[in-house]
Amino acid sequence: AAGVPPRLQVVRYRLTDGRVVRFASPPLGNVGEVRRALSAGDSDSADGWSAIPLMGGVSVFATRAYVPKVGWTTRMGDVTAQITQNDNNLKVPQLGNAPLPRAVTGIQIAVGAQNLALPITRVFLIGE
Repeated sequence: AAGVPPRLQVVRYRLTDGRVVRFASPPLGNVGEVRRALSAGDSDSADGWSAIPLMGGVSVFATRAYVPKVGWTTRMGDVTAQITQNDNNLKVPQLGNAPLPRAVTGIQIAVGAQNLALPITRVFLIGE
């Protein structure tokens, strides 16, 4: 809406008792609130978070990230290492004015269920 600041939201997906559940934070107004929501851990059911059960009978819910120079990974350490490297590159005078590159440029999600012959796999590109 015009004249209204943009709202941010943290969304998580979790496999609980064979069901994929989507958890969403209430609308967030600034980066500090986003950071607090991201670090809240398992408190998705409190503080205004909504939970919507999606697909049942799920036996596999796998995600991985595409980190440039590393490839597909399931290790968060690879992501944080790339973030650190990108941040450090800003200290180099020749690179300091360049935009900060994304540490992750793609996400893959695979969902396997009893009624599926093969897992459903989707890849999402993350743009600049």
